[in-house]
Amino acid sequence: MEFQLIERKGRIHVECDTPGYDLVATFFLVEGASFDDLISEAIDTFQTSGQPQEFFGNVHGLRIGRRTTTITDKLSLASCKLPTSQFIRIFHQWLDATYA
Repeated sequence: MEFQLIERKGRIHVECDTPGYDLVATFFLVEGASFDDLISEAIDTFQTSGQPQEFFGNVHGLRIGRRTTTITDKLSLASCKLPTSQFIRIFHQWLDATYA
């Protein structure tokens, strides 16, 4: 499973080569754009404490666990999981690209 960042109409999109990970893309477009500071805080707290962290935005929920991170669409209740280390790496790459 590989993710890449693509710029479209001035916004950074996250795309995955594996079906079923569309929630990752919408999470970054919807919640990342509005709450990147709160998501960063949850990641920092997780990395310093080792304790699972949660974030709830307008449409999506995020649970950062020791091994996996779960993104949930609160409206449809759909969810997807990816390795926590991969989510954190994607988030930092997305932040760098968004604010470059």
